[in-house]
Amino acid sequence: MKINIGLIYSFSTQVEMAKIVVEEFQNKPKLFFGYGILDDAIPVAKKMVTDGAVAIIAMGGTAKVLEEHVSVPVIPIRVGILDIIKAVEIAKNFSHKIAITTEIPVKGIDLIEKLYNVTVKQIIFTDKNDFLYGLTKAVHDGCEVIIGKSKLAVELAEQYGAKGVLVTYDTDILSEAINEAIRMAVLRRREREQYILLETIFDTLSEGIIVVDRNATITRFNLAASHILRRLPKEM
Repeated sequence: MKINIGLIYSFSTQVEMAKIVVEEFQNKPKLFFGYGILDDAIPVAKKMVTDGAVAIIAMGGTAKVLEEHVSVPVIPIRVGILDIIKAVEIAKNFSHKIAITTEIPVKGIDLIEKLYNVTVKQIIFTDKNDFLYGLTKAVHDGCEVIIGKSKLAVELAEQYGAKGVLVTYDTDILSEAINEAIRMAVLRRREREQYILLETIFDTLSEGIIVVDRNATITRFNLAASHILRRLPKEM
């Protein structure tokens, strides 16, 4: 059975990269593509799940937002320190005052600053409001280049008068995310199959079984228990 995976992309080249990467898989999953960043990605992801996606892949900040809104595993694309270094190498050509948008603190920024003789301010955000506030404050504080992981970050930086630089990543990063999505989807499918099997065994046992919680409240029972006690399920 083919596995359906949704990819929420934040810049267009992610789509072409994903189409190339997925061809390398022996059991090639079907990819659904949709553009979205942070809260704007929620309806996109929900539609993907409705259409049959069993896992969603998105950039870190967007993935964190989606975890609370969809019922399937959400796999973040984990951009590495080398990808950030590549972006800093580009950014330093425009200014030594740089800011980077990130959902979690980036380790090693102090070493990057020393290596390239730049100052790097981290704009840490959890939602769109944090993102916009941090970006405007960074520009106000003198940051002339904004490094971001989405097209939106680059566009907003330039709207506020700064230079925007996009963080890109290689195919290995995306391949790892797709592998993880497949692994999680297979695991959840097996768990579901085991649950159905246990449910079937529970309901067909000839022995009556009643399950109670710590307050002695009946939480469930099987058909045999209903017959033995001569009570209808709604009376239990």
